[in-house]
Amino acid sequence: MKKKVILLAGAAMMMMFQACQESTTLNGIESKKDSSSEIQFSNYVTGLTRASKATGASFENGDMMEVYGFQALDNSEEALLFNKQLVTNNGGEIWAYSPVKYWEKNSTYDFYAVYPYSDDNSFNQSTKLFSISNFTVQDTARDQIDLMIAKKISGHLPYNMVQFEFNHILSNVNFYVKTASEFNTTGIASVKVTSFDVTGLYSKGSFAQSGWNSNNVFSGLWTADETSVYDMPKVTNAVYTIGSTTAQTLTDDLLLLPQNINDNAQISITFQLVYEDGSVSVFSRSIALNKIVGSKASDPTQSVTLAKWEPNYRYNYTISVNPSITQQGGQHLPIANPDHDQDDYANQDPTNPIGPNVNIIQVDNDGDGVTDEWWIDEDLDDVKDYPIIWQDIDNDGKEEGLPDRDNDGQPDDSDNDGNPDVIWMDKDNDGAVETELEREKTTPSDPGLPNDPTDPTYPDTAYVDYDGAAGEGYMKPTSWLISNTDGDYWVDTDHDGQADITVLWKDIDGDGKLEGIADKDGDGVLTAADTYDNDGKDYLGNDNQYDVILYAHVINNTDGSQDYEKDADGNIVWYELEKDSGEPEIPEVTTEIQFSATVSEWNDDYNAEYIIND
Repeated sequence: MKKKVILLAGAAMMMMFQACQESTTLNGIESKKDSSSEIQFSNYVTGLTRASKATGASFENGDMMEVYGFQALDNSEEALLFNKQLVTNNGGEIWAYSPVKYWEKNSTYDFYAVYPYSDDNSFNQSTKLFSISNFTVQDTARDQIDLMIAKKISGHLPYNMVQFEFNHILSNVNFYVKTASEFNTTGIASVKVTSFDVTGLYSKGSFAQSGWNSNNVFSGLWTADETSVYDMPKVTNAVYTIGSTTAQTLTDDLLLLPQNINDNAQISITFQLVYEDGSVSVFSRSIALNKIVGSKASDPTQSVTLAKWEPNYRYNYTISVNPSITQQGGQHLPIANPDHDQDDYANQDPTNPIGPNVNIIQVDNDGDGVTDEWWIDEDLDDVKDYPIIWQDIDNDGKEEGLPDRDNDGQPDDSDNDGNPDVIWMDKDNDGAVETELEREKTTPSDPGLPNDPTDPTYPDTAYVDYDGAAGEGYMKPTSWLISNTDGDYWVDTDHDGQADITVLWKDIDGDGKLEGIADKDGDGVLTAADTYDNDGKDYLGNDNQYDVILYAHVINNTDGSQDYEKDADGNIVWYELEKDSGEPEIPEVTTEIQFSATVSEWNDDYNAEYIIND
């Protein structure tokens, strides 16, 4: 028969090989041990760039992979045919190995492989799973290795070609810069990035494969060595020309360790606006990498905070420069001052006004456009220093923003005069603070019932679940609710109309409303210590650290008994205790760089062919 040769291309990295399952019946194949029945390797690569292997036959002479293979003769117990077999690219289409193995017509075969060949690779012959120990990412893209694992091959018949499809086990990370779409670039010729760096990432880790999914693609996890440091080469003098239809590349095709992005990981950028007359303005910013929100290319409507890099995903970060406006404080222009009590600001000396000295950081944890946390940035480095808490301390019907420097959940009184400190704002940008940081109070949606236990309509029947039933299942009524005229709420656990547990507010489900949550430990702030049932689930079964307070409507029956509002199936109808969020007015200040990011599946798969020539 004519000998068939198929090209196999690969990457300078670790890979596993798997093949599509063959189902054709084998007929009339002779089992002569000559060159026509040798098991041969060749290669083909698609859709990869730079640090990863380029499209086409991009393996080079001397590249080495290791292959594992199993043979089952007449459905008998399998035999190990290839065991950490070294297979070398010799510059031609067919890869070389020794000793040469041959097909047996009455057998079926399973094949696995990893690239490159390394003593750090391990393969469990029983579970058919790979692990990689102490892999270190090199600093520069040209030195990086593109580790891959491919679909497994099972039940392959002993003729024709074997095709492998490979998937990366590292993350592909890219950074770009451009001007924001809303930035007025009149009179500006270009943006010149004089320095760009990313620090605080891990460079070393170990990979443990956990299995194969329904498509025969690997699954598994990396464990980072947290003593390791990835030193990304600093980028200088990248220029984005105003009007360019594409962003300027800062650094791309980095093959980095999949990892949880820790709080120390920072993007640092210094750039110039170069005006048409040749003059320049210089700006410098530092941004926490794990706070950037992006979306998958396959589902751009769903936003997610990119606090973790997964294997086989490409992460594209675009820095959109907009030095003209921000709602979260700026690095160079403070907007607030929390250091004095409220009366001190009301009587400023006009000849020596009190200036702003801190910034405010708003944190939207779930990417829903609603601020979940408010913080003070005291040293103007865009890092959260201490939280802001909200209380109506002057009975004006609004909640004032109060600094909590010791993070005890209580407002500070820095001069011990009995008056809490209040954050004051410079809202007219004149360099002097003049207005309290405050927000409108909002009232929860209908809690349903009176507060006074002496009121005959105050229910005898408990109608609130505030603790997730503490292990007995959600939606079990155990308590009551009371409120005051200011819209503050408490849980009444013993039917005496007295406040037993304070209700705190946070949007934990991304619906734009603040959910009421019981403050279990009474410290005035929501922490993990406020979880009662410790099941990590809300009443709908979604992942949530906190249990939302639920309430039912109590119905007075004609016979004097009480019951709950129920649905057609006889189940209690439950309502979340929630309210609209009050958003304070934060002044607009300068020097903002906007970030956006997308996550797309890294679809530049490798296709390798493992061939028998008849």
